[in-house]
Amino acid sequence: MTIQASRRRWMLMLALAAAVAGVSYVLRPDSTATVLHGQAEAPLYYQDSMHPWIKSDRPGACPICRCELTPMYARKDDPGDKVGLVSLSANSITVLNVQTEEAKRRPLIRTLRVAGTLEADNTRKTIVGAPAPGRIDAVPVESVGVDVEKGQALATFYSPDLTFQTRRYIFRDRLPDKTDEFGPNPFTRAHPAKHELVHPMPLRGQPAQDPFYNDLLAPLSGTVIERNVFDGQYVAEGDRLFTIVDCSVLWFRFDVYEQQLPWIEPGQEMDVTVAAAPGEVFRAVVAMVEPSLNEATRTVKVRANVANPLEGPSGRQQRLLRLGMYAEGRLPAQTADALTVSRSAVLFPGGAACVYVDRDDGNYQVRRVKLGRQGDQYWEILAGLTEGERVVSAGNVLIDSQAQFNQGSTTGWASPEPLPEVAVMARPTSGAP
Repeated sequence: MTIQASRRRWMLMLALAAAVAGVSYVLRPDSTATVLHGQAEAPLYYQDSMHPWIKSDRPGACPICRCELTPMYARKDDPGDKVGLVSLSANSITVLNVQTEEAKRRPLIRTLRVAGTLEADNTRKTIVGAPAPGRIDAVPVESVGVDVEKGQALATFYSPDLTFQTRRYIFRDRLPDKTDEFGPNPFTRAHPAKHELVHPMPLRGQPAQDPFYNDLLAPLSGTVIERNVFDGQYVAEGDRLFTIVDCSVLWFRFDVYEQQLPWIEPGQEMDVTVAAAPGEVFRAVVAMVEPSLNEATRTVKVRANVANPLEGPSGRQQRLLRLGMYAEGRLPAQTADALTVSRSAVLFPGGAACVYVDRDDGNYQVRRVKLGRQGDQYWEILAGLTEGERVVSAGNVLIDSQAQFNQGSTTGWASPEPLPEVAVMARPTSGAP
């Protein structure tokens, strides 16, 4: 009995000592307690941000990375400013390399890189057709690719019908009361280019006595890209004989996506390069954004005028750009000042654009924002932030991971409130869009 009584006495003393130690631990001051709204709040537990499965009921270090454990606090019934709030210790901020920046107003810059093909400028392209039924007697233009000057003879054309029509209109013009019995004179000098399509001067000396021979002249200087006639060929009125293109200016046509359209306006300058001329940069100016959208690719065609001067020594000059070439373009654009944050500061958890706002003392709160245009380095912010607020630009992915691990628990992260509907006015632009 004495031994059993002694055992009971020792067990009672051990239990009493353990109870005293537990009460002392609970009542000890906690240096890691967070003060919110002027009131101390004890953490529920401690957790490692990088290894969230490591939890402890007291401060300490993670056994894996040796980083200080982060205190986790309970959410109040009225979350208020604590919705989406993640608290980090100074050591965790250093380890996670958390960096912040101010939301500022600055010009938004975007460089678009596009690709397309070089095509003929329709305003510098002409088709020479047969003005009447007849026969091609001679074709001085040897082949496609030959450069011709305005007024140069393209072919000798034998056509009695053409001669009769020409003389009929000449006779009509000499009448004192110019009747419209024969219709308007197509050879009037009101349209000198059309007047020169059929010139009554003969090409060769032998048929000079025959009035039915006429020369078809080039209406503009350029390169022959189509030659559809040969010596002795009979043609009908309207047959397509030659196509001439002035290649001093070409069209660069390329596709842009819908989200790129706000950056493009007629008058912008851009650089064009081709593989056939390495190191050469050709200047171009956006002339038109075509009105139709390709529903299959969701793209819009844009057209820019590219200067294509003659290059090389005298007598052997040629143009470096050729019709049908594949080309690449670089189009820089700039907007007026807008509220912006770094692209790295914006996250898309669940498909919604969010940023983490620095609330001081190691507290970071998630906030939903409304995005505008995307620049090379910055996002335009239309709603959700004010100028001067600091947002996390580095380390926000790890902060968001911590918030996601907390989601759904009593200490979890609540999704930010959706943005109210706001009227967005048209954004002004500077000289360049």
